[in-house]
Amino acid sequence: MKIFSDLSSPMHLVSNTSIAIGYFDGVHMAHQAVIAQTLQDAPALTPAVFTFRTEGRHGFKGAPMLTTDRQKLEILESMGVQMVFCPTLSQVKHLSPQEFVCKMLRDVCAAKHVACGFDFHFGKGGAADASQMQALCQDAGIATRVVPEVLMQGRPVSSTWIRELIRDGLIEQANQLLGRPFSFALGVRHGRKLGRTIGVPTMNQHLPPGLVQPKFGVYVSRVLLKNGTFSGITNIGVKPTVGSDHVVSETFLEDFSGDLYGQTVEVQLLTFLRPERKFPDLSALREQIALDRQAALSWLSQNQ
Repeated sequence: MKIFSDLSSPMHLVSNTSIAIGYFDGVHMAHQAVIAQTLQDAPALTPAVFTFRTEGRHGFKGAPMLTTDRQKLEILESMGVQMVFCPTLSQVKHLSPQEFVCKMLRDVCAAKHVACGFDFHFGKGGAADASQMQALCQDAGIATRVVPEVLMQGRPVSSTWIRELIRDGLIEQANQLLGRPFSFALGVRHGRKLGRTIGVPTMNQHLPPGLVQPKFGVYVSRVLLKNGTFSGITNIGVKPTVGSDHVVSETFLEDFSGDLYGQTVEVQLLTFLRPERKFPDLSALREQIALDRQAALSWLSQNQ
């Protein structure tokens, strides 16, 4: 997959693209419908996505991210996208709607077909909507498709709704809207190694400030390693029993032994078991972890 981040001039290697356009944070079910439309409507064109890179420590317009830029690109590639145009918002926000369509989509990205969501806005100040996209594209000789809302439980699927679900610990519902498990791929760090002293060694990862923060508590998880996939139990929070200065993800991997320090490891959250709690001592914590493992194994036996 080819990735273009500098869109300041026409690209001679680009020709005849079918572009899905949007920020696509999370690449959830509604986003997937827009992207799929580019492949279905114009199979003879190069399937592409026009999106935006993250600026600073937070996501689009300051909203917490559902996916990092790296994750988003990996998901897009897995869907069959062959080109991604990904400037920062500041690089294009000054363009008028007509300039965006003609100078950016037509001249730089060589778009012959464009698909966007029903609620898409673009141009300086977000002044233009999807209907204006259709009109401007028609004038520029670009075919268009506005994809209607995707409903679940009678409500439009949106990144905002998914963030709410994740913050509330309703991870199974969030995963349904995403079309895959919510996950994060982060470096494994050294911790205080207290888990080893109670027979439960854990993998420690610090959640970055810009990522949406799941409800503090214990989750059944799936851990993706180079040598296989492992079931896990993940605690997300500030470790009130022993204390932490960061929001930490601590994961115990079933049937695994080895050194993961320094590696980037993806953890997928599958279901929420219980809120984070402070225990009187490490012995009480060890007893609760044993109960968590039993609950996790029971859930996995019924849902795998």
